[in-house]
Amino acid sequence: MYEQDIELTKLLLDKLHQLDEHGEALRSKVEQLQGELEETVNIRDERESYLDVLSRAANLLDRSDLQVESPETTTLESEINDLKSQMEAIDQEVIQYRKLVDELRERAPKLLQAASTNEPDAPNGEPAADKVDAEEVGSTSPFDQPEPAPAGDDPPAEGAGSSEEPAPVAAPAEHVEFSRPTELSQLFNLKDLKVKEAFTYGLGAAYIVDATSVLDRVPHYDKHFLALPEAQIRDELINDINWLSSQISGDFFIIFTTPYEPAIERSAHVKIEFAGDETTKEQADNRVLEMVSEILDKDRVACVVTGDSTLGDTVRNQDVHVIALGDFFNT
Repeated sequence: MYEQDIELTKLLLDKLHQLDEHGEALRSKVEQLQGELEETVNIRDERESYLDVLSRAANLLDRSDLQVESPETTTLESEINDLKSQMEAIDQEVIQYRKLVDELRERAPKLLQAASTNEPDAPNGEPAADKVDAEEVGSTSPFDQPEPAPAGDDPPAEGAGSSEEPAPVAAPAEHVEFSRPTELSQLFNLKDLKVKEAFTYGLGAAYIVDATSVLDRVPHYDKHFLALPEAQIRDELINDINWLSSQISGDFFIIFTTPYEPAIERSAHVKIEFAGDETTKEQADNRVLEMVSEILDKDRVACVVTGDSTLGDTVRNQDVHVIALGDFFNT
């Protein structure tokens, strides 16, 4: 892994972060101005019903100094339109940078991880040892352990032999137990999704969730960790998406491979789709493609949430936003 590769990836991530922050600031400003505009319009509409009466009263009482014109909205509307134009320009930039990050996440996840953690690499652009592999492998190999001392030998006396201190023995790695977050807000990259909603997907987008890849790859729904029947895990996913539908606008279509009867109530914006009676990934992928076509035919924005790079590449060719699992869920 080259230092220049990591540095360039860092710059890419920093730029995307800056654009997201700028976009979020613009969105907050637009929301504030739209609130002011709505209040101004309400005042103007309310005064229209009695303004002529006050005008006649002012003339009769000779108090023209108390006459006040209704507030105008032209300046506010112009400022809002200008900010929205800036948001659209940022949106186009974000799309370009986000696409590069998504491709790196699929093709070079370790490079993206190294850039995200800001860990230094080898100097002068020389290839460095892959730190991620080293962490994954650890020192469990028997060839990495020191050879045992011959039987019967006494340990060397203090100060004898080499003056170097013996290397400390590494403690065994602590077993990490998986823990599902107790707060639903911790399950999703909510801030990023809201920024995307404002500047990329727009309000009212259709989110197609490839449940097969979610259940296979996201720890929150891993049946081995949760030790739950698959039907109950499916209900967990539906319940979580149901909560998400209250945070961002749009419709959510969860595609499962086989039919089952959900045991929980859900919002009208959360819909369950089944690929067929047989449990095949191909059927589920075909159903995702059908849903994409149906949504595009209605001139709606389609977003596909999947961890399947092949499926993602297929729908991305149809000008569909592909959301990686790591961008959708907080894993």
